[in-house]
Amino acid sequence: MNVADDIKEARSALASGHQMEASRLLNHALFETLDPELLEEIHELARQGHDQVGHIRQRVLWDHILTMSELRGTRPQG
Repeated sequence: MNVADDIKEARSALASGHQMEASRLLNHALFETLDPELLEEIHELARQGHDQVGHIRQRVLWDHILTMSELRGTRPQG
C-alpha cells in the first residue's frame, strides 16, 4: 500500500467512526513521505480525528500525528 492509499483509507475510516484505524494509517503514511501536499492532507485529517475523539488516550495519538506532520514539513494550522 502506498501513502495515497493509506490516506484514502484513513479518510474512509474517519468517516465510519473508526478513529483508531485512521490514526494507525495516518501514522504509517506520515513516516513514509516528505511530500508537502501529502503531509498537509495528513495534518488536516489528523485535525479532524482529534476533533472527533473524546478519550484522552486517543487525543494523544492525534496530537502526535499533528505534531509530527508539522515537524516534517507542514505549517501549523492555527
